[in-house]
Amino acid sequence: MNDKDKSLIVSGKTEVDHPRSKRDRALALSLARSHARNHGKPLPDPASIGPAVFTRLTPEMSHEQMHENLIAALGRMGITVKRDKETANGDIK
Repeated sequence: MNDKDKSLIVSGKTEVDHPRSKRDRALALSLARSHARNHGKPLPDPASIGPAVFTRLTPEMSHEQMHENLIAALGRMGITVKRDKETANGDIK
């Protein structure tokens, strides 16, 4: 992010450095460093800490919508979800 015009700058990576993701990454790094110090572990590498990923789940959503939102959030975190084959009546096996 450029401080002068508050515009987003796309770095060489595929993600955009948004001010909120910078803040989330800084908070995650702070918590990871604190945990490491308290438990006598080595300090984490800052490059390995990613921003937090959020998803919205509401009671009005169907089970399938909640399921898809959770899978999408895991995908944004870099976790690949292997889906099972569905049965003929639509139930997930």
